[in-house]
Amino acid sequence: MKEFPLFTLNNITMGRPRTRKSSKVKELKPKFKVRLDAKTVITIRDMGKLEFWKEKFPDAMVIE
Repeated sequence: MKEFPLFTLNNITMGRPRTRKSSKVKELKPKFKVRLDAKTVITIRDMGKLEFWKEKFPDAMVIE
């Protein structure tokens, strides 16, 4: 019987395989911080979402 080595250089993989990095550039939108109540601050990307949060938290105000 022929013995096979458990580990050879061909069958050992260390970590995850490398992936290609994309060169896509993501366009960032401005972000607004909104204080909903005394403890809660959220970040929204457009002012249309502020109206949604104003319905749930009437005292919500834009910080930045």
